[in-house]
Amino acid sequence: MSRLHAVSNVSAVADPFFGRLLQGLSQHATVKVTQLTRELVPPMLGLAIHMADVGWVCGLMHVCEQAEGGWPYEALAAPVMAPRRYERQPCYFGDVVVSVDSHANSLADALHGQFVMNEPESLSGHVMVTDELRSGRYTSTELADAVLSGSHTNSLRHVAADPTAYACIDSTVVDMLRSRRHPILDEIKVVASLGPYPAPPFVVRRGISLELRWELLRAIKSFVASPAGRKLLYSWNVADIVQVDDSEYDVLRRAALTKLS
Repeated sequence: MSRLHAVSNVSAVADPFFGRLLQGLSQHATVKVTQLTRELVPPMLGLAIHMADVGWVCGLMHVCEQAEGGWPYEALAAPVMAPRRYERQPCYFGDVVVSVDSHANSLADALHGQFVMNEPESLSGHVMVTDELRSGRYTSTELADAVLSGSHTNSLRHVAADPTAYACIDSTVVDMLRSRRHPILDEIKVVASLGPYPAPPFVVRRGISLELRWELLRAIKSFVASPAGRKLLYSWNVADIVQVDDSEYDVLRRAALTKLS
């Protein structure tokens, strides 16, 4: 049996989902996919030195690395989130949130306050906003006042405590908190949803044969249709995992130009 190595460079919070998915794939495929944990190999190192054959990465990082050259990965599949607003498509949004005590009712209103971002390279937490500001619908194209929170959760806490602040939160995080009735949602309100943007892709190394790629896609389809696969997806608010093409990330290539401008 062939063996592939995989690494996730999305939030560490999603590592249990990724690990269980890989176990399921190994049970449904003629190839074994082994996870390289963060403790064993830092994700970007595993990708940079091409140790990983399969990766789960931020779409923005994927297109930026491609643009810089030397990035031997292509999009293969992506998750489809379960809530209705995703319309059974592999995408997600940036939910602009403010405190329930804020007078802001739109992004334009919120721009007068302090922007709280989880990290400057975050698509949902930062770049979706700067991309939106350059759409021509706003008088300003710059974020006048910004602070770094370190995570979407920290951003939510900051916004809940400060009626003058706003943040853009990954919609999958908001929907997961909503499904679990998290009390923080009683302290914030969503005033805009930016996007949709393509979901973080599962990527494969270009050197992997077409036959092996098809085997991975077949195994994904087989696993997510199984009782164990359906249980895993349900517990993570995911409806499906579907095949995607690298061209579907062209919108992020445009956003990357915004980020670099």
